[in-house]
Amino acid sequence: MDDRFCFAEGDQVLPLISEEICTGCGECVEACPVGAMALVEGKAAIVRPELCSYCGDCEELCPKGAIARPFEVVLQEAVRHD
Repeated sequence: MDDRFCFAEGDQVLPLISEEICTGCGECVEACPVGAMALVEGKAAIVRPELCSYCGDCEELCPKGAIARPFEVVLQEAVRHD
């Protein structure tokens, strides 16, 4: 059985942020190349989800490992089902 998820074109896939692990250091906010993140009440948050490109910079630079990208995004040609 295949455990992968399929998303339709245009579906929003966002990194997950653990509030329990996040220390609010702001490294991810600084790393985000599109300005999708900010600190909200002292914790990292995706405040502009429409800007997030799922690039992984926030995950890579988080010193505590509080950010995860649980889905691998693979671009493929559309398959037509008649």
